[in-house]
Amino acid sequence: MSASAVLKLQKVGFTVDQVEALADFMDTQAASKADVMQAKGDLQTEIIQVKSDLHAEIMQVRTKLQADIADVRRDVARLDERIERRAAETESRLIRWLVGTGAATVLALFGMLKTMGH
Repeated sequence: MSASAVLKLQKVGFTVDQVEALADFMDTQAASKADVMQAKGDLQTEIIQVKSDLHAEIMQVRTKLQADIADVRRDVARLDERIERRAAETESRLIRWLVGTGAATVLALFGMLKTMGH
């Protein structure tokens, strides 16, 4: 507490004991400029650490996400291959069925015509 503050308090009726008690209280409760600067430095250090930790976590998530995307792309490629293979198999079966059905129909028609002709 400054000397001018002590004089002002005494002028308004504070006793010397009251002024000293108030000065002691202020000394224990008030932060000095050095305290504030120390707290500021501590906060800046902590902010830098939090930024660094956050950056590291973001990089880990990014790496994991890229790996997951690569896995999904591989799975999609495998599914595409299976779909193409199944489509080709289905197309082949359908063609065989159509040829077989067509041949049976032609043979049946020839048989009918032969029976009708005789």
